[in-house]
Amino acid sequence: MFSYKNYITLNSKFRKSTNIIHDNENCENYILTTSAQNVLKVLFKLDYHNAISLIGPFGCGKSTLLLYINTLLSNNEHQEKCIKKLKDTNNELYNSYKSFLDKKNFLRIKIIGEHISFKSQLKAVLQENKDLKLSNKYLKEGSFSLNKLLEFLNKDIEKSLYTDVIFSIDEFGKFIEYGLEDHNSNDIFELQTLSEYVNKKDNFKLIVSLHKSFNEYNLDSSVISYTDWDKIQGRFENIVFIDDYYEMLNIFKETITLKESNNLETSQNIVKEICSDKYFNKNIDIKELEKLFEKIIPIHPYSVLVISEIFSKYFQNQRSIYSFIFSLEPNGFQDFIETEFEKQELYGLSNLYDYVSYLLRVYSIVL
Repeated sequence: MFSYKNYITLNSKFRKSTNIIHDNENCENYILTTSAQNVLKVLFKLDYHNAISLIGPFGCGKSTLLLYINTLLSNNEHQEKCIKKLKDTNNELYNSYKSFLDKKNFLRIKIIGEHISFKSQLKAVLQENKDLKLSNKYLKEGSFSLNKLLEFLNKDIEKSLYTDVIFSIDEFGKFIEYGLEDHNSNDIFELQTLSEYVNKKDNFKLIVSLHKSFNEYNLDSSVISYTDWDKIQGRFENIVFIDDYYEMLNIFKETITLKESNNLETSQNIVKEICSDKYFNKNIDIKELEKLFEKIIPIHPYSVLVISEIFSKYFQNQRSIYSFIFSLEPNGFQDFIETEFEKQELYGLSNLYDYVSYLLRVYSIVL
């Protein structure tokens, strides 16, 4: 009898989901995908947009990227590991980061969207920082203007050891949805105020994450016109954040480690035979992918290709891949490697079909 469990090690440090406020900022195991690097290129550009919106589906890694960015701009014990990750991955981008950072000391303001007023949440976050004396003094007054608050925040920065401010607002769509429901909150137009202020200041940065573009939140509302939405969206450098096919495959390579053993020769030969099939490899970069397929045995190459397509289209992208690898759900990867076989076989399309069918039943997803 044969089982893969003795030949496979999984990197279990990857998170299924990320909370930018409460999660540990140790990003040592973060995978810097091409999409993430493209965001960093925009962020590190000098004399460019100071307001950035990350637009991508659930589970594509926006929150984890925000956490990584905050660690890069911190002075905590995890920063050096994150810098090393950047340097090892893309040396040119690392040099841009060094030029961008250049003696800056960031006050990092992290906010997670909720179905409440954005202004209320911003006030609460700033009031937690007792060093922002002028800002907090202003917040105790009866009247409120976001523009005035930002001016006081800037004055607080000038009197502190900080040189710059970065606002990281995750799940910002929840604030937008609340603003569209509560017509009196004026939160939607305050977003424009915030982005305009940030773009005028050299020492302010703003990054928000959204699941869809700004004007898509207005489909069923008459609170704000499409023209006004375009004005708001125009204040941001809008980046569609979604991993392409090759990046999603890279997650398998980073999480699955195969021990060298002659006992795996049968599985390795099966993979090589599949990769040499001209009908299989005519539409893919087989030179690049064959090495990856061999590293992530026992997943059948056909299954690998289909997984990335299914999980990006019907489920939650990166998060679903991590669930597939680490969860104990029936017919999943863990279930397969724990199984004892009479002879070596790969995790094929039939296994994947059973796994996806189980997910559709349990989570009541209708295709």
